[in-house]
Amino acid sequence: MPVPDGGACQAPVVRSAGAGAVPFRQACACPFELAGADGGLEAAGELDRRGEAKSREGVREGEVSKPYLVKKLSEVETVPCLCGSSTRPITIKDTPLVNLHVTHIQDSAKHYHKECTEIYLVLEGSGVLELGWPGSPEGEGQVKLEPGVVVLIHPGTSHRGRGDFRAVIVGVPAQKPEDEHLV
Repeated sequence: MPVPDGGACQAPVVRSAGAGAVPFRQACACPFELAGADGGLEAAGELDRRGEAKSREGVREGEVSKPYLVKKLSEVETVPCLCGSSTRPITIKDTPLVNLHVTHIQDSAKHYHKECTEIYLVLEGSGVLELGWPGSPEGEGQVKLEPGVVVLIHPGTSHRGRGDFRAVIVGVPAQKPEDEHLV
C-alpha cells in the first residue's frame, strides 16, 4: 500500500484501553510507514507504555520500515544451552518485551530466573518438568510432559526438564543472558 507524500498514513488513529489497561495506539491499518524527519515512526506496536510514538534508531528519513519481525527457524542457528539445544528466533536483542525459543530438552540443569516468567508449550516427545520454590517439599512440583501440555513458570521457581522433548519457550520480559541461575 503506498504511503501519501507527507510520509504519514491517513488512516484514523484508534485508541482502546479498558479499566487499568495500558493504552495502545495504532496509527494505521497498513503495514508500512515512512520515518519522519526526526526518525520517529508511528505504526502498530511502536508506541511506549503511555501511547506515545517511540523513535526508531537506525531508520533514516524516507526509509520504509516494518512494525514487525519475521524469521524462519531453519535460518536461525541452534545453540547449546542448560536445557540441551535451543533455536532462538526472538531474543532480547530483538525486543525487551519477550523471547521465543524452540528447545530440545534432554535432562537439563536445574535453574531459575529472577526476572523472566517462562511459558513452556510441549510440541513433541515426553518427560517430566521438576519445579521447586522456597519452602516447597522435595518432589512437590512434578509435571508430566507430553505434546500439548502448557506450563507457566514464575520468576524464582527452579525448574529442570527430564526426558526427551521439544518445547516452545516464551519468556516475559525477554530473558537477559545473566538471568539464568543454577541451583
